[in-house]
Amino acid sequence: MKRFQRAFAFLLLVALVFAGAAAAEENGKLQVHFLRIGRNDGILISMNGETAFIDGGSRYHGNVAADYMEKLGVTHLNYYIGTHAHSDHVGAACSLLARIPADEILYTYSLAVDCMLDSARTAEEKRVIRETPRRTLAYGDEFTVGAATLRVMGPKAYKPRKSYKDGAENENSLILRLEYGSVSFLLCADTTNGVLKALLKEDPSLMECTVLKSPHHNVGLRSETYTYLKTDYMIFSTSSKYPPERAQINQARRAGARVLITSGDNAGTVVFTTDGEKLDYTCENEAGKWKVGKKSIKLRKGQTKSVSCDTRRMINTLSFESTDESVATVDRALCKITGVSAGECDIIVTAFDGSTRTIHVTVR
Repeated sequence: MKRFQRAFAFLLLVALVFAGAAAAEENGKLQVHFLRIGRNDGILISMNGETAFIDGGSRYHGNVAADYMEKLGVTHLNYYIGTHAHSDHVGAACSLLARIPADEILYTYSLAVDCMLDSARTAEEKRVIRETPRRTLAYGDEFTVGAATLRVMGPKAYKPRKSYKDGAENENSLILRLEYGSVSFLLCADTTNGVLKALLKEDPSLMECTVLKSPHHNVGLRSETYTYLKTDYMIFSTSSKYPPERAQINQARRAGARVLITSGDNAGTVVFTTDGEKLDYTCENEAGKWKVGKKSIKLRKGQTKSVSCDTRRMINTLSFESTDESVATVDRALCKITGVSAGECDIIVTAFDGSTRTIHVTVR
């Protein structure tokens, strides 16, 4: 009897998962999943029954990604996209595609496929890489996932390397822009700041997007590149062992971005959902019992005060906004509040999970 009850509960759960997926399709919503998958990139894009998956990490992490998708009811991909020939990105392809087949593998040039094949450990894993239809991507190429468009924004051309262990292969990383309505995601894989600098000379608006997936895991951007950045969210795909440098987090926050890290001590897996206008997100983890040092402060015009924040064991990626910058402004990175003119306003402090605390400010 208990075995029957467990089986029934499992079938009910599967039915609910599929019902949720069907509802999302009917609503015409795009979902983008940034997986907690170690110090790797693993990005699932789904809309209207169509799916694409980007990278996934090593061969081992390919199975982690497959586990995640199977729980969602994803059993097939329209596209597997390999961003460049490094095993911590496309090594996942062999184990992932052996479990969740794709209609097509999209990649940069032959070395990426060599890397996929060399990561394979079984005959089936090698077969699936050899037999799945493949297509190379070039600058300016476009394709769709549901009603969303994926466009190759860089590099302008590849510089083929002899070995997929060559660090310079990062220069060949695909830069992809995903767009649906007024919402956009810029996905930078392991691209270098040198490549971005060259692209920004021709298109200074390249870094304007709703969500930026920071290049090279926890490495981030150079200071001069941040001057071009206009985004609401910045994702660092990395693990707790390799957090972004504090300077990276602070520069992103000063640029107005809410920072989300796919590590166990921050957001974990992050899922964005959009109808092309409104963008919502959920994250795997909760911020817990965090607090601000003061619930209210008083300032004179021109005076600055710092407010401490207790974030316990999580990486501090808090964001800060003033409800009236004519009364008081706030340093988004350091929570330093400056009085501007007489009046009252609030400083809204937001953690990665969307939970908030309020600091009331009175300026005399």
